[in-house]
Amino acid sequence: MNNMKLVLTFLVLIVYNGFVNAQNFVGQISKDNRYKIEQYFKTENNAFSAYEATDLNFTITDEIKDLNLGGSIVHIKQNVNEIEVYNAIATFFIKSDLVKNTSNRFQKNCIKRVKENALSFDAEKAYSQACNQLNIVKRQQIKFVKKRSENIQIYLDEKGDTIKIQLMYLPYGNDLLQVWNFSVKDFKNNHWWDVCVDVNTGNIMHKSDWTVSCNFNSENNTQPNNKHSYLNSCDYQSTEEVDDFKSPKRGSNPIYTVFPLPFESPLYTTQKKKENPFGNEYSLNGWHDFKGSLGNEDKTTKGNNVYAYEDADADDEPGYSPYVNNTYEFNYPFDSTNFPLENRDAGLTQLFYVNNMVHDITYAYGFDEASGNFQTTNFNKGGAENDFVHAQALDGSGFNNANFSTPPDGQSPRMQMYVWKISRPTKFLKIVSPSNLAKDIEGVLASFGPPTFSKISNTELVLYNDNTSPDANDACENPTNGSSFNGKIVVIRRGICKFPEKVKRAQDFGALAVIIVNNTNTSSIIAMSGINSNGIDSLITIPSLMISLDDGDALINAIVSNKVTATLDPKLISNDRDSDFDNGIIVHEYAHGISNRLTGGPSNTSCLYNAEQMGEGWSDYYALMLTLRKHDFAKDRRVMGLYAIKQDSTGRGIRPAPYSTNFGVNNFTYKNIEDSVLLTKPHGIGFVWATMLWDMTAGLVEKHGFDTNLVSGKGGNNIALKLVTYALKLQPCNPGFVDGRDAILLADELLFNGENKYAIWCAFAKRGLGYSATQGSSFDRFDQVEAFDVPPSSSMNVTSCGPYTWPINNVTYTKSGSYSFSNVTGCLFNTKLNLTVLNAIDTSVTRQDGDMLKANQASAKYQWLDCNNNYNILNQEIRQVFKPTHNGSYSVKIYNLSCVDTSSCYTFKTLNLTEQKWDNELSIYPNPTKGEIHIVFNQILDNVHIKLSDMTGKIVHNSTFSNSSNYILNSNLEKGTYELELSDGKGNYNRQKLVVIY
Repeated sequence: MNNMKLVLTFLVLIVYNGFVNAQNFVGQISKDNRYKIEQYFKTENNAFSAYEATDLNFTITDEIKDLNLGGSIVHIKQNVNEIEVYNAIATFFIKSDLVKNTSNRFQKNCIKRVKENALSFDAEKAYSQACNQLNIVKRQQIKFVKKRSENIQIYLDEKGDTIKIQLMYLPYGNDLLQVWNFSVKDFKNNHWWDVCVDVNTGNIMHKSDWTVSCNFNSENNTQPNNKHSYLNSCDYQSTEEVDDFKSPKRGSNPIYTVFPLPFESPLYTTQKKKENPFGNEYSLNGWHDFKGSLGNEDKTTKGNNVYAYEDADADDEPGYSPYVNNTYEFNYPFDSTNFPLENRDAGLTQLFYVNNMVHDITYAYGFDEASGNFQTTNFNKGGAENDFVHAQALDGSGFNNANFSTPPDGQSPRMQMYVWKISRPTKFLKIVSPSNLAKDIEGVLASFGPPTFSKISNTELVLYNDNTSPDANDACENPTNGSSFNGKIVVIRRGICKFPEKVKRAQDFGALAVIIVNNTNTSSIIAMSGINSNGIDSLITIPSLMISLDDGDALINAIVSNKVTATLDPKLISNDRDSDFDNGIIVHEYAHGISNRLTGGPSNTSCLYNAEQMGEGWSDYYALMLTLRKHDFAKDRRVMGLYAIKQDSTGRGIRPAPYSTNFGVNNFTYKNIEDSVLLTKPHGIGFVWATMLWDMTAGLVEKHGFDTNLVSGKGGNNIALKLVTYALKLQPCNPGFVDGRDAILLADELLFNGENKYAIWCAFAKRGLGYSATQGSSFDRFDQVEAFDVPPSSSMNVTSCGPYTWPINNVTYTKSGSYSFSNVTGCLFNTKLNLTVLNAIDTSVTRQDGDMLKANQASAKYQWLDCNNNYNILNQEIRQVFKPTHNGSYSVKIYNLSCVDTSSCYTFKTLNLTEQKWDNELSIYPNPTKGEIHIVFNQILDNVHIKLSDMTGKIVHNSTFSNSSNYILNSNLEKGTYELELSDGKGNYNRQKLVVIY
């Protein structure tokens, strides 16, 4: 018993310590950065000038040191009375003495707004109240672990997962309500709630869902193109691929047979073998390392970045993964005629491969450990550990969907990938008896229920009867003949209640399957959805299908007077699609984790739940960019989700329009987001944002070209992806479109010195997000005002020392003058350059008279420097000519009008002294000489080495004489000063200056 207590205590400590690590090492954050922010608050006209001093208390939550920016991105959270204010986050960029506020969501006049309440509900009671209000009925009691402070308590749930319950102030109207903030998992219904519970009433005052469900097929997909041929165009058989990473040194060589990036799906390529595709800079020990050191590789689809496994039973626990022994060859062929379950190994390999590729590629663009990426081990690079992605394939909790749950840094996210069912009728229902009624009937399988089922053969059909008006056969009440359902197929008419409710009632009485008869348009059939069924759809375990009113009436009439049997054969259903083979959907889901971790900092993932937030847009954008190929901009048409919904390359996809810069194809602008009928929230809103980003990327590709190297390329596509990623880091919590646009412009200023601002402005102005556009509240999608203008025409005054290259148009000017620039794409952006070109400074130096250096630039100011001593200034040496007194290396800094430049370093040896170290008498004559030089010793010597160098150090003569006392040197030397060195390798040495005259 004592040992068991010891083990439990040890486990609790591990969990708690992991939680402490998940706080992004706040205790190690630079005190210097805190001091700089405090000093910023004291400067005149800063972004917080209108705030009270008591509003400016803060806690640093994240500090991200960034090599690309050469500084740190620091996220701070406002606190009042030492209690944090929910989502009141400000972001700063700090570089040396530069302190720049990039975003601000601090609350004003906090002390006056605080609404103090008695703590009627403690932390545990608040958690229990929240679970009740969220209808989470199967929940065990949470267990207290430790109180971190007066305001933060740590608990464990029934699975041993850590729960932080923190006292906060919640902005609520004009008040700041005191609440308990914590997260609640409801994975059974695909939710992971972040909630704020009133400490006085126990009511949930705010909730946001860390699980983002994409419902790809629920929007604007009423006319699918059902062609499903593969490789129907030679254009899509391109072999162009993203450049592979350099493989790290390791003991194994994994090979993955996959549909590789940048190809989007099997529509565009065949499977290929990719050997060691990971990047040694981004996955140090490869993809299968799970313990932070080589030699501990996992032999399944599990590693430091992601664990891909099957979850067909929807229990949210790791299921099947392929095992490869020591071969590390994940070679599983894909067969398009198979059911998804039959392609399981290939699907899990694909899911593992794409998750890891997204990890490595986005790492190169700034989504690293300190920024909150997903890794088990962070290799001492910052950030919180133990948060690899749980990627669940063939998830049994739904259909035609995918989702991603993103908790704060240090807790593992979850990706769920579903089977996609067809929406067109197929004849998989066979009437067997009586023989005179035998026929094949078209039906459409429901989007809820099991992803596949065993064949149901020659089974009796029973008509549902609830004996209730207006339709006794609509299953909106419990059946009166339920005892006859067991082991039968139940036929039900469509009515006013929801489809899952009907099927659930038949299932509860033992039905093997359900047939729903449509009640409109005698020959029409629809795909039954489980949306808004309050979780009932997740309880369905039997197959159900809809048939037309014509076929249904005939079938019901037959059942009334005959015993009718039928067979349901799933093999006759046109095969469902596994979204694990749609790379675009996988990237889309993963990108939800990126945008949630980066916005507001990795310690807070509740910043993208306002009405105008663009989360779905960023996810589409990353999916487009990581499956981008060069010809996409020439075609100017990209769509999402073709493979999953069984459309071919000509299809419209799952968005209201293709992504295109052509208004004839996509004419959506900022104003369209207020159309709640045409554009749903959040998908439709995100679609408009991604349209703007696509236009911006096209403009940058036009300016900088396209680079197929997605990892380290320099093309416009690389620049665009970097700008979007860094803008996520810089933008405010709960951003709107204007916030997102301004963050991209700021990212361009910090990363590229504003080189791309004109292309950025033109792209956004084209879609109504121009200079005069107003956002209104980011919590309101109906109060924006669009504008199509750009910033007013501006002028730049530049004085250049020598030729000047204008970054706007990359043109180099060599003469003074006024130059203008207008965007050739039709954007009305104009700017003027007033350029003064001064003569470039001549930084060359020559040697004079053997022992002096002379700067060749005349009529200037000079300062000579000692290169060997950190370029220290040589006092008093401010003339054009410099005479060194010691051997060394020297340069000169030259000031001419407004120009300043420094010469290269010149090695110098003083030659005004004769160094005599030879013991025997030596004569060298004549000196000066007209060419012939005599070297005479008073005795015969062996192996005397002779070296003659000019003043640049170039050796012009190199020889050795032996068994002699004299040597005549005649090298046809040019006029000038030389250095003569003699040595015998025994310590005897002589060096002299030699002058050649004519």
